[in-house]
Amino acid sequence: LEIKTDKLFEMIPNSIGYIYNEKCNIKYPIMYSKQPDYYLTHDYKDDACKTGSIFMDYRNTWDDNMIIIYGHNMKDNSMFGDLIKAEVDDTVVIYKNDTKYEYIVSDIIIRDDTDLIYSLENPYKYKCVVLSTCYEENKRYTVVLKQNY
Repeated sequence: LEIKTDKLFEMIPNSIGYIYNEKCNIKYPIMYSKQPDYYLTHDYKDDACKTGSIFMDYRNTWDDNMIIIYGHNMKDNSMFGDLIKAEVDDTVVIYKNDTKYEYIVSDIIIRDDTDLIYSLENPYKYKCVVLSTCYEENKRYTVVLKQNY
């Protein structure tokens, strides 16, 4: 899969990238807003909707040491509904600025929703991307990605 993010940015102005993993049925633009919860309840067209969008934490930029990307755990397996299928060493592709980046799943953890990573404190010794979705009440299912150089 090759994505031209410049075309994506033209079509979807608030998108900052695209995330792809066939196994987990993830094929979505990554949205961004300075409003913390905006894309929890809005689609990529900025229409209000219950499914929301896949989106980067409002406090993050691509240059950060740890980036959190959120998505709803949908019962129809859309968004991050199939994230539970991810396994250590799986590959996730993220396109940003017309460049393809491959990441390797390095860790899978069920966390409390008050875990320190949500204050953007990186407990890892490497730059990472954390995919986060609801799991159970007050719990989050997280998949930690390490860039594959």
